[in-house]
Amino acid sequence: MSASICVPPGAYPAASRLAYPISDSEGSVSSRSQTQHFDGTREWVPRRRKRPKKTSPTETYTATSEERKASDCMHIPANTELPQYSPWTLESFVLDFIKKRAPHCAMRQAVMAWSAREYATSLTVTDPDAGTWYIQASNQVDELMNLANPTVQLGNLQPVTNAAEMIICSTFFLNRYDISGGNVNAADSRLERMARWLADHPGDMNLSGFASKLLLYSCYLHIRLSMFGGAFPRYSFLLDVLVNRPDHHQILQKSNSFYWDMFGHKLPRELVAENLEKVQISQRFHELFCLLAAMLHYRSAQRSQAVAQDPANWEEYIAARHVGIENGLQRAEAEFDLAGAINPAAGVLRRSNMGGLAILASKSLSSTSFDLGDTASSASSVSTPSIVGELDNVSALWLTAYASLLTAKIMWSRVTQPAIRTDNASAAAAETILQIALLLRRSRGYDLLHPSSLVLWPLPLFVAGIETLDKVRSDWVRLFLSEIQVEGMRPGSSNELLSLMEDVRRRQDQTGSRVFVDETMAETGRLRCIFAFRG
Repeated sequence: MSASICVPPGAYPAASRLAYPISDSEGSVSSRSQTQHFDGTREWVPRRRKRPKKTSPTETYTATSEERKASDCMHIPANTELPQYSPWTLESFVLDFIKKRAPHCAMRQAVMAWSAREYATSLTVTDPDAGTWYIQASNQVDELMNLANPTVQLGNLQPVTNAAEMIICSTFFLNRYDISGGNVNAADSRLERMARWLADHPGDMNLSGFASKLLLYSCYLHIRLSMFGGAFPRYSFLLDVLVNRPDHHQILQKSNSFYWDMFGHKLPRELVAENLEKVQISQRFHELFCLLAAMLHYRSAQRSQAVAQDPANWEEYIAARHVGIENGLQRAEAEFDLAGAINPAAGVLRRSNMGGLAILASKSLSSTSFDLGDTASSASSVSTPSIVGELDNVSALWLTAYASLLTAKIMWSRVTQPAIRTDNASAAAAETILQIALLLRRSRGYDLLHPSSLVLWPLPLFVAGIETLDKVRSDWVRLFLSEIQVEGMRPGSSNELLSLMEDVRRRQDQTGSRVFVDETMAETGRLRCIFAFRG
């Protein structure tokens, strides 16, 4: 028996095209089947019969090859008994989830489109099925967006059960498809339409924690795409719309149950405790993206001031924006200081008498040796080996979040003081970012390429690289970026990013002042999506 979209008659004429079974394992029950008791007697009892799996005529791959393709794209070993395999990741959950969804499910097709494109790119071939799945998923999302009621139920396969959740989760993977191919305009257009759709439905959408988290990731992607793009969205940032919704805080709170929604009681206790410790970090990242959005609004207002009809009011508006961002950065700094004082996992942020991070205060980066192949010497240039070995995932994420705050401070200084080459605060922030990056690289058991660390990473390294005056530091950044981008960015982005950093530094050396990154990108024709990292 199959489940389908419950739409009132006449409410949406195209609803019939969206009806599909939620699970292909649902089948009819046979009248009787035979079982045997321990005493050897037999009786007939009802037994559920599994019906054969249906395949879509548009899918040319068998189920096994599809799953292998998705698995390869998500870097999941085919043998799940291997030591490096972890079943507690977004990729592992999605791979299992699409096996339970029907072939025509929008989210399943979006995942298959993205994974097929990534898989084909890794083999430098073209996969026609990727485009087919992409078009089908996009069409279904468009039709779902036209529903008058976004909470209409599509079935009961948690955590994606209603139209709103299907739209959000499918869009997340369709954006990955676009970014993988460098089609930033398609991702921009989809995110702007999603912002309009979200604004048109201000009521509670009853989102799951899983969908809430993917919605936040889409909001952050919209900011990242616009960060150095030079073009302001025609409508509004998806994040702006979310922040102004009545259920904004509810969505933030629900997003904390992201892993619980995926794995429930199966999630190991130690991971449950670790995810609870990450709640404050997620809040800090959300606040940072709100500040970055405010900076983009400020920059856009500055550029529009020359053509403003009421210059006096426009100047007052810009001044208010300026004060708001300054206060926001101060509050963010205070939050990190407080966390370092009362949260054991954030103790790595504790201040020393020297004014720097306690874990980094003993020694500074070596000014003469940046051999990335020499683990011992590079690690000792920042901290003692015992401290590096004790750095856990939560502490590492606190450091990543703090590096992102320092990045925001440097970017704000570059917006408000473009006529100088650097200032003391920005130079110190760039130095601390490099120290944190080296410490993260040398800490045992922490994967810098994990999606949770790629919310803004490696943007802090890029910003530190263009801000620092030290040629040795910039050379180290170049080596580090070359190394960590292999799986964190789309193919070819590594060379684009490094070339862009060199162009910015060269122009700054020539002018003796800061250079806007988006202007350099526009003049050289580089793609904005080199800053659209995974996650």
